[in-house]
Amino acid sequence: AKHGPISLVREGFPIIFIAPPDETYQRLIGNVMEFKARGGKIISLVVENDKNITELSDITIRIPQPGDKYYNIFSPITFTPALQLLAYYASLHHGLDPDKPLNLSKTVTVH
Repeated sequence: AKHGPISLVREGFPIIFIAPPDETYQRLIGNVMEFKARGGKIISLVVENDKNITELSDITIRIPQPGDKYYNIFSPITFTPALQLLAYYASLHHGLDPDKPLNLSKTVTVH
């Protein structure tokens, strides 16, 4: 039996993978395969020329990949707007107002 986040996966359970082409990419392919085998619905954010994770995914969001040597440093910036839009539209889909989150406290008490 598995434990941790993988134990939550059931048929159709959405799982979002962020897959930049860096040193974690090959390991990520194995993770995607394992979640897919458990019935998860794979949503992946990949660079535009990705093949491997795209083939395993149910939904793919492609991000432009600049071809410079600093890409790995700045890649989080390129993936962030796509994740923000995904969260925005998911909240609308579920009937939530993203500008008025539930249970938001506007004050902070410091002791």
